[in-house]
Amino acid sequence: MRCLVLGGDGFIGSYIVEQLLIQKHQVTVYKRPNTLPKNLNHIKDNINFIYGDFRTENDFTSLLSDIDWVFHVICTTLPANENAISDIEENVIPTLRLLEACREVDVQKIIFVSSGGTVYGPSDEIGMSEDHLTNPICAYGVQKLMIEKYLNLFQHLYGVDYAVMRVANPYGERQNPLKPQGAIAAFIARAILGQRIEIWGDGSVVRDFLHVSDVAKAAVKIAEYMGQEKVFNIGSGLGYSLNEVIDCIESVIGEKVNKNFRLERKQDVPFNVLDISKTETYLGWKPEVTIEDGIERVVREWIVKFR
Repeated sequence: MRCLVLGGDGFIGSYIVEQLLIQKHQVTVYKRPNTLPKNLNHIKDNINFIYGDFRTENDFTSLLSDIDWVFHVICTTLPANENAISDIEENVIPTLRLLEACREVDVQKIIFVSSGGTVYGPSDEIGMSEDHLTNPICAYGVQKLMIEKYLNLFQHLYGVDYAVMRVANPYGERQNPLKPQGAIAAFIARAILGQRIEIWGDGSVVRDFLHVSDVAKAAVKIAEYMGQEKVFNIGSGLGYSLNEVIDCIESVIGEKVNKNFRLERKQDVPFNVLDISKTETYLGWKPEVTIEDGIERVVREWIVKFR
């Protein structure tokens, strides 16, 4: 298939691009100008690049010419963002322009990377299914859910086919530890550098962590899926507290880390673990990388980079 990956040079996007190439698909990456595609240097000769700013792009129709699958991986804000207006202006409105273009050129399918970690909101339920109540408590989760709703609307009104990936908490070797998103990346980088790890709350917050290579494989499976289901949880189905994650990092690097516990944040739900049984059933997908193996992969590569 001819694939356009919006944000294909980013953390998740680069792994999706890599997996698409492995599966012999043709790939075009849409990325910001004046930035080096460092995550794609090893495969850049096999990719077509288009440059632009998603926030202000007004000609998605030209971008989608001769494209079968669109992977919407771009997001310009983070879960800690408290500016709801910027979430709407920079993500929702440009996505509506994208959907109008998909409708005009009759793209086969658009795959949207949503957030399984934020769209559901607070819950004590162990293993939240795709039918669980959605009640996000941060602007980031609200805008992700809005885009999901608009995807459903465009299918209902105009027949634009789509699929939603509600991804848990991805981590991996290409993640930027300096960004305020991604606990595992930040923790590993600080541990390797001998710096103090900052923890919001007492470390009991539980999350569903997933190695990004498994996310990429799920993305291709979802694109290939021809059934009626539209929303899929993409996670490990297992919950680990932040304290347990730090224990695992200490075990891998072979030394204790310094920790500083700070006041908890209002936008952080205390417990979030996804039920992935529907994804396993309909897509034949299941995560392959355990959290122990995933952390070891990141540590092995980053020790060379940071020390």
